[in-house]
Amino acid sequence: MENIKFLNPLKVNKTIDIVYLMCPMHIVSIKKALRELKEGEILEVLSDFSHALEDIPNWCKMSGHEFLGIIECDDYVKFYIRKSQVDPLNDLS
Repeated sequence: MENIKFLNPLKVNKTIDIVYLMCPMHIVSIKKALRELKEGEILEVLSDFSHALEDIPNWCKMSGHEFLGIIECDDYVKFYIRKSQVDPLNDLS
């Protein structure tokens, strides 16, 4: 949980609702959504999967995308990811 930052709302370019999705589908959905964005654009992810608090920041670190932080809501968490340029030879996204 050391990677988690709490944010005020950001201007996002795309939002995906993956509430009720569990591993590995939450990461698969994020990968698909990021492919539709341009470098520097922000993806907002709505998730209630408890392991997402660790999985999403760790996946961002491994894939090269910038994990910006979270906002906790009553029944879910909003995750914010900025799409980075990804090396095609080491593309985990």
